[in-house]
Amino acid sequence: MSSVGLFAVWTAVTGPATAGEPAEPRTPPPPAAVQADPDAAVPRLPLGEAEQAAHEGPRYVRAAEAPNVPKARPGPPFYDEADEATFRERFGLSPAPSEKIRRVRMRCLVADPLCGITVEVQALSAYALRARQGSVATVNARTWNSARAQYDAWVLFPAVVRTRGRIRYNVLSIGPKGGVIASDGADVWANFGLAMRAFFGTGAWAPHLEVTGALAFRIAGRAEGTDGFFGAGRAEVGPVRSPAGFTMDVGFGLGGFGSIVVGGQYDSPMAREEIPESLRVPAAGMFYVGFRGNIMWGAPAAAAIGTHVLAGRLVSR
Repeated sequence: MSSVGLFAVWTAVTGPATAGEPAEPRTPPPPAAVQADPDAAVPRLPLGEAEQAAHEGPRYVRAAEAPNVPKARPGPPFYDEADEATFRERFGLSPAPSEKIRRVRMRCLVADPLCGITVEVQALSAYALRARQGSVATVNARTWNSARAQYDAWVLFPAVVRTRGRIRYNVLSIGPKGGVIASDGADVWANFGLAMRAFFGTGAWAPHLEVTGALAFRIAGRAEGTDGFFGAGRAEVGPVRSPAGFTMDVGFGLGGFGSIVVGGQYDSPMAREEIPESLRVPAAGMFYVGFRGNIMWGAPAAAAIGTHVLAGRLVSR
């Protein structure tokens, strides 16, 4: 058969070929024949659940979507009455809160558990048992009944406070104090030291404890042999040389209104050899029991002034 005949048979079987379009092969080329493109992107392989979670990081779940979180109630209040009762029992609060808040007394010029810094003027009137230690050789040690009037200014700062709700209470306060002391005769002593007050409650009548201690020194006196401070010898009162003394007392009262006070004072002697005989004084002291209160009430100041006047006129040394 000639070549023309073979071509005609091939054309009848495969069909005519289109110009410009190569004939599609019936089988794909083998994999080894395909060359990889170095610039082509490598597809990601599928990851497992654990690897995918580690790759993506922690997943934040809203509280509303979490199955174990209780659903929040819409809007305040967020606590019911049972929660409030538990809270009050835990912190020692009263079951029913008071709707009325107590106000401080006299702008903290009088002691009050609600006050922080207090500035007070205290007056003390007391019965005193005085003792003077003289020479044992001459047997001239003397004791006599007397009176004591004292006027002090206190400035107390809070040292321990307690908070209940929105209110702060003063538990312990301490600060400086200073004033003058008057007894029988014309002797006037100055004192300067510390005062402390502790409240054992928060109410207006809360009991309190007061402790004071101070150094004392005489700033005025009278000449020997004259009358008392308000007597005929008052013109002879003037500055005197003074020994050093120490006074301390303890008081118990209610709500800062006043305190029953028990205390004492010791005066050191001036008996050194270089001191003239006329200026020497023996050791002396007293124990006293009385009442101390703020002069804002009026009665403590009147009692102290009355004690001062009567001691100068009626007590003889």
